[in-house]
Amino acid sequence: MKTRKQLKHIILLIVVMSQAAAVTAQHHDRTYRGSYATNRFIDNWFISASAGASAFFDGGYTPVCSPGVTLNAGKWFTPDIAIKGSYQGPMISEYARQGQTVYKRTQGYTYINIGLMWNITNTVLGYSQTRFYNLVPYFHSGMMFSYGASDNNPKRDIELASGFGLYNTMRINNRINLVLDIRGIIVKGDAHGAKGGLSGMGMAEFGIAINLGKTYWEKAPGIIIPPKNYRNNR
Repeated sequence: MKTRKQLKHIILLIVVMSQAAAVTAQHHDRTYRGSYATNRFIDNWFISASAGASAFFDGGYTPVCSPGVTLNAGKWFTPDIAIKGSYQGPMISEYARQGQTVYKRTQGYTYINIGLMWNITNTVLGYSQTRFYNLVPYFHSGMMFSYGASDNNPKRDIELASGFGLYNTMRINNRINLVLDIRGIIVKGDAHGAKGGLSGMGMAEFGIAINLGKTYWEKAPGIIIPPKNYRNNR
């Protein structure tokens, strides 16, 4: 009898604990809309690293896919809006023509920029911590530093650059996401030795992102607004 009673207590404890875990999981699985509670400054940060291929597109050159790397650090201020700082580099190659001679030129470059990110998935579908995929368009702008061209054109150059990108995240867990980052850049042609005009640069990379601090958002507590005649009816 004593053993059976202990077994009942153990089963009851397991049931209670499992129900509590389920309630907690459901709390974070919900899709939220509307206002969200403000998190601390140290929460909702992320860092990411990705690698892939990049190419300049310019009428005077033939593009060549070159290896590229991007490092990001950013913060989400709401489930919809974030700001990130990024490094992109380190080299680009392309085929150039001089008279009847076609040659391959290579140069180093560094693109330091700030991006404004919009999680359109959260805006349209509502925020969910456990959603697998999020589409995040972003606008970026910064300075492109060019140097070390194999044909000395340019030897050194600094140009303003801007563009748009699509930051696609695929959730592994609350801390880790896989990232597919596709973006375009518009920059003055002098950045890679072209004679004036504007040049385009495209890049596609795959990598990993790590979330830091508190990784989720909670719906803001409701605010009850009393009716206009509240004081008169007290």
